[in-house]
Amino acid sequence: MSRSIEQVARLLVEIPYIQARPGVKLSQIARTLSITEAQVVADLEVARWCGLPGGYSEELINIDYDIVHGEKAVHIHNPTGLDRPMKLTIVEAASLRLALMALRDLVEKDLVGTIDSLLEKILLPAHMSVDLHLSGGDQDIRDRVQHAIHNAERLELAYAGSKSGKNSTPVIDPVGVRVLEGKSYLVAYRVDSDPGWRHYRFDRILEARPTGEATFGHGDPPSPDDWAKNLASSESATLVVTKEGRWIQEYYPTISVVDCDNDLTRITIPVMEQAWLLRLILGLGERITCVEPSIYRDAARSLAQQALDAYDDL
Repeated sequence: MSRSIEQVARLLVEIPYIQARPGVKLSQIARTLSITEAQVVADLEVARWCGLPGGYSEELINIDYDIVHGEKAVHIHNPTGLDRPMKLTIVEAASLRLALMALRDLVEKDLVGTIDSLLEKILLPAHMSVDLHLSGGDQDIRDRVQHAIHNAERLELAYAGSKSGKNSTPVIDPVGVRVLEGKSYLVAYRVDSDPGWRHYRFDRILEARPTGEATFGHGDPPSPDDWAKNLASSESATLVVTKEGRWIQEYYPTISVVDCDNDLTRITIPVMEQAWLLRLILGLGERITCVEPSIYRDAARSLAQQALDAYDDL
């Protein structure tokens, strides 16, 4: 049944597409719809038996094939009301507008006009409105990064990191752009120190300077879904928190959650990055009563002491 539903959905696109392009080649139909030529032929053979009530030849869809320069060309006659493309539903139109608005914040300047033209054609009812804002950073920097990606140029970034609050100057081979949770990231392979795949937030890229070198192939970048695999193989930490600190089990992945006496909760969480865990521990403050293993507890205590010493220096 699922295959039949998929075939009907394809035919509702194929028939008006062919009707608007008499003599279109079979290979072009397949390429446009991202299916095989054999699949197009199978769909059209089903379409021969579709039409208006009555079932006579004049009520059925008529399909002819010609051979043009050695390739099959298709003609559709009597499309029986299917000669116009389907209209978008409100949900589909809103989804498409959001996708284009997100894309508009990521592309180069010369493509913005094209996207604006498309947005003008996708209208929503007056009572509906959609808005979207991505943390996309500076437009000029995005343009330089996109130019480097298209031309396989290596870049040196001036990057404002969030871990230490200090800027860094990584040398990278840019690969692409990715949007995660409303923020746009540059996917790149760092080639200078500690080489490997990185995601750089565009709103933290202060400068992108070409090095004059070409990029090298580093294989495929990691998928966003790889985080689950990495979590499964990562280290773990156990935090005992008061009832005011239980909120962390709703915001972060957990391995186990056990209620203890005195309104305490023992939460074990995966740790992929120690700096992140230390920020979480310090942020919890007195809402956390125990940290295991002790290496994380000692590191958090050391950071807290450094902060107190900084006050003494003032």
